Amino acid sequence: MGDNSEITNNKKSRRTFLLVIVFILLACNLFLLYKFFEDKKQITVTKEELFSTTELKNQLERQVKDYEIKTIEFKGKINEKDATLVAYRIEIEYQKAKILELIKSDKISRSKYEKAIEEIEKLKYYSTKYQDQIEELLLKNKELSTENVTLKKTIKKKNKNIDSLEDKTTHLTNKVSLGAKFSVGSLEVMGLMVKDGGRKKETMKGSKIEGLRITFTINDNVIADKGIYDVFIKIVNPKGETLYLEGYGSGKFDFQGEQSLYTVKSTIEFRNETGKIYSIYWSKGSNFEKGDYKAEIYTKGQLIGEQKFVIK
Repeated sequence: MGDNSEITNNKKSRRTFLLVIVFILLACNLFLLYKFFEDKKQITVTKEELFSTTELKNQLERQVKDYEIKTIEFKGKINEKDATLVAYRIEIEYQKAKILELIKSDKISRSKYEKAIEEIEKLKYYSTKYQDQIEELLLKNKELSTENVTLKKTIKKKNKNIDSLEDKTTHLTNKVSLGAKFSVGSLEVMGLMVKDGGRKKETMKGSKIEGLRITFTINDNVIADKGIYDVFIKIVNPKGETLYLEGYGSGKFDFQGEQSLYTVKSTIEFRNETGKIYSIYWSKGSNFEKGDYKAEIYTKGQLIGEQKFVIK
């Protein structure tokens, strides 16, 4: 009896084990089947969300072609440098590039498709604004042209009076310009050497001169504006060369449309004070050769005085 009971228990255990195995396999099959249908559904959804870009490219091509045709029609009738037109043209090119970037692949997602449609609508808008702006400019140009014809007739009647007035004005302007020009009253150049204790002594010996002192006055001038002026001094050596040492204040200035060298530069305050003496000092840093020199003074692009001097 004990053996039969044990055999019966073993059979029940195996049956239970097999049932568990069958249940597990059935559950796995159900899960795999569910997964299969879900993936298939997802693939179907994905396929549904992909759109061909062929029609979008055709739309873009039509818009751009229409824009280019209109542009050719207006070419030569407008100012190509008009800021508003340039801005619209740049925006159109930008929109076109943006659309091309969105539809560069053959198929795109719904979001990109809708975005491309939106950008094409923007392209239509800017193309229309561009063309409207051109039409507006052409209309204004026509109105201005009519006004110019009327204005030319009026101007023609007054040309003789204007010419006469211009002659008088030119004469007066030249007179005022000449009157406003500065002129040097007196000009003196003196060599200086430094003695013990820092005291400066006048000398015209080239071997002893350490610097030059240029003193000058400006003649009375009630027409010239009062204020601060730059003054450029040229010291010309016996060889006809301008003494030029950048480390000692030399440089270049504009004179009669060209660059000219100057030896030293300073500023003066002109108040039309009779007899006021202006003094400028220049240190050469080395001995002066003997010979005939000349000092020239310039301001406001004009030579206002010159003086020769001799270094022994």
